[in-house]
Amino acid sequence: MDFACIHGRFQPFHNEHLEYLMMAKSKCEHIIIGITQPDINSLSSIYGIRKRVSSIDNPLTYNQRVEMITRVLDYFKVDKNSYSFIMFDIDDPEKIKENLNLSCKCYTTIREEWNNKKIQTLMSLGYQVEVLKEDYSPTRITSTNIREKVLNGDESWKDDVPKGCSDYLEEIDFVSVLNKNLS
Repeated sequence: MDFACIHGRFQPFHNEHLEYLMMAKSKCEHIIIGITQPDINSLSSIYGIRKRVSSIDNPLTYNQRVEMITRVLDYFKVDKNSYSFIMFDIDDPEKIKENLNLSCKCYTTIREEWNNKKIQTLMSLGYQVEVLKEDYSPTRITSTNIREKVLNGDESWKDDVPKGCSDYLEEIDFVSVLNKNLS
């Protein structure tokens, strides 16, 4: 079977994440979805990027993110046997090799300078990396903007996330989850 991997924090999973996942999925039989920053109770970053270690920027647990993405893929009727999840601890790169075979191609996008650091890290570990899309556009969707909209009561956040995700975030009372992480 042909395997490949994508990765991200997915805090929360939005429409551009779905586009990224589906582009990668079209290139392989089985997509492995790597969840970065998997342990939100011990956030750290070797890269010194604030949003990688802030609790407000990382409100959802690993299991919540798996459930959220699964619901999106269920909504779009993606075969459950064609994807799986792993912890993808980009801040402790040697751990990635514990969960992902070096023969697995890593697909990524470039949306900010941080993505180039991830590419360098993955290549230094021995992974083949392919960039699917590069977009520095200021109008792109970001999880940061979605979290801000939710906190401000701006219902337009629902337009930025796929069906399945919005339902799940409402079910878990995402605004309360975010407010808890503010304190």
